[in-house]
Amino acid sequence: MISANKLEDNVLEYTIDGEVNDNDIDVFSVMLRAMVRNQKSIVLLGEIKNMTNIDAIKKYLVVNSRSNFLTKKLKKYVLICDAEIQEFFKSVNAKYFKNIQIEFFRSDQRELALAAVRT
Repeated sequence: MISANKLEDNVLEYTIDGEVNDNDIDVFSVMLRAMVRNQKSIVLLGEIKNMTNIDAIKKYLVVNSRSNFLTKKLKKYVLICDAEIQEFFKSVNAKYFKNIQIEFFRSDQRELALAAVRT
């Protein structure tokens, strides 16, 4: 499941906890696209507690890396997750989103992650 909310005008915060399905991704994508349309640049703050369907995420990232809607406006990506998820996102970033800065934090570093969003 993906839950998301606008933390600030240009900051979208989301949490993944459990299985992610196509409907979750569609709802998240609508929110993200609306923010991209209305802001000069955006920041994503993600927290991944448990991700059981990584293939759905891969598909979403691959499709959106080709569309450039995200890569042109995403200024920073702050991600709270474990080491395994970090490795997944590092490999995806190296392949599809080379120009996007990703900062990784452990779950016990949430306050540091929030501070990183604002710098």
